[in-house]
Amino acid sequence: MQKKYSPTEIKNKICDLLEKAVELSENRKFSIIGYIENLYDHRDASGWLSFFITDGFNRLYCTVEPEIAAKIDFPIYDGARVKIISEYRVFHKTAQIELSVLSFEDISKTNVNNLFIEMKNTLSEEGLLSQAELRKISLDPPPKRIAIVAPENSSAFSEFEFELLRAQNPEIHIYKRPFKENSPDSLIDEIIKCTLIKEGIDLIVVAETGGKDISVFNNKSVIREVAKCQIPVLSAIGYAIDRTLLDYIASETLPTPTAAGQWLYKLNIGYMTKKKEATKKMIYIILGMLIPLLGLLGYMFLNFLLK
Repeated sequence: MQKKYSPTEIKNKICDLLEKAVELSENRKFSIIGYIENLYDHRDASGWLSFFITDGFNRLYCTVEPEIAAKIDFPIYDGARVKIISEYRVFHKTAQIELSVLSFEDISKTNVNNLFIEMKNTLSEEGLLSQAELRKISLDPPPKRIAIVAPENSSAFSEFEFELLRAQNPEIHIYKRPFKENSPDSLIDEIIKCTLIKEGIDLIVVAETGGKDISVFNNKSVIREVAKCQIPVLSAIGYAIDRTLLDYIASETLPTPTAAGQWLYKLNIGYMTKKKEATKKMIYIILGMLIPLLGLLGYMFLNFLLK
């Protein structure tokens, strides 16, 4: 007969297994980059902080002891992008692994503004900044041949394509150009290849979904290549709170791949509606000219028959 257990006994067994796994681990400390979710800030009361750190797909529970929480000298909020050094331990109350945060760093902006000022001066000296500022995305008509450049296996491709193709414009052609993740050289290579596509590209969309390492979009060689590019570039990287050097130099910036697809979808719908209205107007003008003319011809024909 199978032995019966109480919930507490099962919880204790799970905790024992987790404790053994933790003890056998060679390195219990990890450096993790992610976004804060479900933040509970009790620094004014117990002194503790707790939150989940997520990459947009999975999340881990984190706690910050009062001594460490008191040293945090920057605003923390849901959605903030952070880097934590933590060690994992067993939380017996729920029989789960939790992360105990040992150090805390805000990388929401990673000094992108300062990096841009430095890069802006360099590009200006090279004459590339004014060239980049002259690139404009065609709105009337909107871009038809669009290349999307994103990391291999990124869902940015499907998110962007799903939104844009809702416009059902048969003239739209999407060219997918995947690059090796975290490789500036691969990204540069794909941007160059976009400029060589035989049919000619109207717009290059550089995209990545949220919760990923976006440091490649701050690479100075990548920024220089985008600044030199003759084709307009749209930046659609990460979550809405993410900011990269590429955003500053792009012809247009949107917060996510989905938002980029939606923006182009609306441009296409607006353009096709405007085109249909113009066609209708032209038909009415032609009919307005033809009807009196047909009436006159009919009158002349009747007069001819009655003679």
